[in-house]
Amino acid sequence: LLRDPLTGLANRTMFHERVERAVAARRRDEAHLAILLIELGQVAVGAPSDPGTDDSARREIGTRIERLVRFEDIVARVAEDQFAVLVERLRGPEEITAVAERISTAVREPIVVDGHKLAPEIGIGIAISDGQDVTADTLLNDADVAMYLSKQNQTAYEMYAHERDPRVGERMVLATELRQAIPRREFVLDYQPLVDLHAGRPHVGERPFRLHVAVGGDREDRVGHAAARVLRPEPQLLGLGVEHDR
Repeated sequence: LLRDPLTGLANRTMFHERVERAVAARRRDEAHLAILLIELGQVAVGAPSDPGTDDSARREIGTRIERLVRFEDIVARVAEDQFAVLVERLRGPEEITAVAERISTAVREPIVVDGHKLAPEIGIGIAISDGQDVTADTLLNDADVAMYLSKQNQTAYEMYAHERDPRVGERMVLATELRQAIPRREFVLDYQPLVDLHAGRPHVGERPFRLHVAVGGDREDRVGHAAARVLRPEPQLLGLGVEHDR
């Protein structure tokens, strides 16, 4: 199924497929595209909300967003309280910021459901394809970072900028520590069986590549915090070419 059952909008799977197709088309015709990621934080005024009220509000917000974009743009509900918009053939950044401003104003208008007034609070993140070879996942991740900044700064929207990405500094810390770990032989190849509880025996094994640092001290804290916050850090992303024996 490629439709969200609550709103009738595209779901996350369909949206991701459309973004992938748009990115592929952009490589051919060099047209720009943008993603807006919108996260809700509803506030019930005068009465506590319930699941039925929340769902009615989500349907209304999805309808409002859909009315504000072009027919060829796609609107999706990608999580319980997250919506996304894909805008293709973008003429310039001012076009997408105008869309974000319209959505911010419309979504913040109070919603009355069964006599309860809901005043949604939202964060909007924008990611625009640039001259580099972007991917669908890169755009979605960048929009997510911008949305986080919008909520944190309580702004109508935020445009993704590489220099403001909080992940960048953490990746640099982790990359430095990993480079130091290689000559120090702090990488350990462990063998870890996965046990079938019903059969009572191992049925497959993993060989995780772990980084062991000395317990205690500032260095352990730096490595631990960076690794925990940078999700699935890959050597290629960190600029590391790691060779290891089989």
